[in-house]
Amino acid sequence: MADAQAKQAEADRKKEAAEILAAILKPQSVKTHAAPDVLIRCDAFATTDKRAPRETDVSKEFPVYAGGVVKLESPVELRQDDKRVLFALVHACANIAPDAKIFNVRPGALLRELGWSDSGELKAREEHKHQGKHSASSKNRLQACIERLIGPTLTYYKPGVDPQKGLATWKTTLVAAATNFDCAEWRVELASSVAQMWLGRPTYLDIKTQAKIADGFPSWLADFLCSHDGNEPFALEVLQLHGGQTKMPRFAFKRKLKQALEHIKVAGAIANYGFGPVKVAGGLIKEGLYYAKPAKKSV
Repeated sequence: MADAQAKQAEADRKKEAAEILAAILKPQSVKTHAAPDVLIRCDAFATTDKRAPRETDVSKEFPVYAGGVVKLESPVELRQDDKRVLFALVHACANIAPDAKIFNVRPGALLRELGWSDSGELKAREEHKHQGKHSASSKNRLQACIERLIGPTLTYYKPGVDPQKGLATWKTTLVAAATNFDCAEWRVELASSVAQMWLGRPTYLDIKTQAKIADGFPSWLADFLCSHDGNEPFALEVLQLHGGQTKMPRFAFKRKLKQALEHIKVAGAIANYGFGPVKVAGGLIKEGLYYAKPAKKSV
């Protein structure tokens, strides 16, 4: 009896996961990545400079804008490039085999989708010359990202739930396994529980726009702003907190923010931006960011 119930529970779980992945698909899904708002409104995928060494044995909690906490436990720090690869893999799975978690992908197709070409690596190679380092190929970079996605656990606690005491809303690993890296097609197995992250409302990120944006704080900022309607201004301290930039003084952060805003504006992620006063909790007035999203293209 217990075995039958366990099998039925497993079948129900697989059906739910398939339904969630299928729901991610929209008429324009070929052109978009579906991103869970929870993940793009915190910095669980760090915005650290790519030249800095990655932290190891990570166990941290990240506050999510508008409430809740994401906890990351990982052998190595995850960054924005890992996030983009995760979204691309889920996108590929949803389009290739929404009723399965194991699928084959062509690395070249993923690289084109991400905007990671070998020619795009030339600048990185130049940057590393003075350090005596050699930039890996885009394919090696992609493989490294996929391998980093094997092992970490992400847990989400909804607003009002103490991560130390309360029950998680969801808990999942990311990629269960990946093989055949020496073949034309790579074999990827997503964790069976990964679809839980899409239980809430996703944000649909334009793939071509993403490909033009540098990984790090600019990509985090573009995704974060895309997950809102553009009518809400944000205090700079909010962007600094959830964008993982709390170690730098405010004046330095504002300079970095301006650079990132110009970058994502050129890429087409936003139409315009400006700074002005905003009211925060307690009625205090703080400096904030106002921005406009690009006009929606007619279909």
